[in-house]
Amino acid sequence: MAVLTGCGPATLGPIQIHPQDERLFFQGLEQWPQSEGEPEAFRQLQAQYPHSPLTGAASTLLHERRQTEDEKARRHELEQRAARLEAELSDCRTSHRQLTQQVEELNTSLERFKQILLETEGR
Repeated sequence: MAVLTGCGPATLGPIQIHPQDERLFFQGLEQWPQSEGEPEAFRQLQAQYPHSPLTGAASTLLHERRQTEDEKARRHELEQRAARLEAELSDCRTSHRQLTQQVEELNTSLERFKQILLETEGR
């Protein structure tokens, strides 16, 4: 049996960790890479030893995992949005080049028409 000394806000004295909850905690850590959610051993730890400090540690680990997964999902969404915006920007640049070319062609045509108008008025 492992004994940690410490004091919490409501208690003073040693904190006892029993072999059973320690075993479940370490089993949960072993299951961690294969599990997508909460490892089964952590569920058992919570159910059988709700007041164990290791239950709190397991809860903290699970909270951090969920937070990391949420951040990964948000990052993925942002990367997809950035890719869509880059594609839209590329389309806008292409449209801008095409419109600029059309304006130049129209200006050239306008100058030719002005020249023709001047020539016909002068006759």
